[in-house]
Amino acid sequence: MPLWREYFQFYTILLFTCAVHRVYTEKYYPILLWHSAGETCCDTEGTTYVNFITKEMGNDVHVRSVKMGNTTEDDFTNSLVMHPFQQIEIVCNKLKTNEAYKNGYNGIGLSQGALFLRGLAETCPYPPMKNLISLGGPHQGVYQYPRCSQHIGEAQCKLLKLKINLLAYHRVFQRSISPLTYWHDDINEFRYKRGSSFLAIINNENYYNPDYVKNLQSLKRLVLVKYINDISVIPNESTQFGFRDGYGRVIRMEDTELYQKDRIGLKKMKEDGKLMMLDAPMAHLDLNEKWFRENLMSILKEV
Repeated sequence: MPLWREYFQFYTILLFTCAVHRVYTEKYYPILLWHSAGETCCDTEGTTYVNFITKEMGNDVHVRSVKMGNTTEDDFTNSLVMHPFQQIEIVCNKLKTNEAYKNGYNGIGLSQGALFLRGLAETCPYPPMKNLISLGGPHQGVYQYPRCSQHIGEAQCKLLKLKINLLAYHRVFQRSISPLTYWHDDINEFRYKRGSSFLAIINNENYYNPDYVKNLQSLKRLVLVKYINDISVIPNESTQFGFRDGYGRVIRMEDTELYQKDRIGLKKMKEDGKLMMLDAPMAHLDLNEKWFRENLMSILKEV
């Protein structure tokens, strides 16, 4: 046999073997993790989840954490100052050019990262997000600084909230402070809807965008995890699309205008069995491996 033919056969077998190995080692959908505000892709928060998932699923899954910038310092800063729509656009473009995600992926969002992943699901239909697991994501926004009462006391927190309500929707702050784009004034709903440059938009509360509904409903499952002992997302009912009014009264998701008018398709998703709501007996973003394994791991292992 000519030498060139032997080489040809050898490399053909080698390429075939590598292709088979790749299919085997990535039999699950890849996972995209998006960290919370003021954290990075590669600090304790992000690596804890990545390491746990990798331990549970082995080499059979591709797991990556969003990194917004060239360095972890950039990632930290951008999580606080870059507008959510700009971050989402960057992530969307990266996913479109990454072969690993072309057949779809699962999203896991931590707090702010969960809200941004929902924005990604609504505005970036390709590649398709299969399941979105929201861990403590403020989907109805926040109306208080995280752990405020523990830091400065209840009385000072009330004053701080009133001041932020007056300043949050100024264009300068909406463009330069990411968390203020999902600040939800619980006293003046009109002020929130008029001034919010992100949350009110992806919640279809100003202008109705049917593509947001269609894209979100294309998910196989939207999983909303609320941490029972959460003092970071205030009110923590927001993590399951609930809220509290200016008098502190709880408004369940089903009683909100967002749900009753089905502005982003939540009612239809619930009717179709695509909406999953879980209460986790932990503090904000605490990883209880046993709880995660029993409640969420099977979703990540669906093919």
